[in-house]
Amino acid sequence: MPSKSTGDELEDFGCCPACTGANRTRSVFIKRELYHEFAKTHLFASYPTDLIAAFHPGFSQEEVDSWRPTLERILDLDVPSVFTNYNVDEATEEEEILLKLGARFLKKPEENQWRGRYPYLDPATEPYAIYYLNYFWYIVKGKVEGGEAAR
Repeated sequence: MPSKSTGDELEDFGCCPACTGANRTRSVFIKRELYHEFAKTHLFASYPTDLIAAFHPGFSQEEVDSWRPTLERILDLDVPSVFTNYNVDEATEEEEILLKLGARFLKKPEENQWRGRYPYLDPATEPYAIYYLNYFWYIVKGKVEGGEAAR
């Protein structure tokens, strides 16, 4: 997270010439607050979310309970939400949590063909286990009808 909020300004990342010609934009707010708290602000209401990307959120590993309001808000928005993970265990654990919340999976956890290029040794696992940045990924969008997602 940034050391402080950048305020009420949108950060514009610009686009390639083709996307600029098609009137597309890429912009974000960089805020130092939890997503579900930001979702209560006038800024959030002024700039509707159309895609959420969470790179290595780790919500199955740390502060699981504190993630629940944010995950609920993400699912309530009913927009495509892309998550990446370091390994299959983390992806599977996050899938279980999201299934319990009733998430509708557009893409179940799988190896990400666009993962990082370089392998890293994972000292927290068995000898010689490796991981990549963004090694696994999945996409959710809203909740399934009637509550908990079917397997």
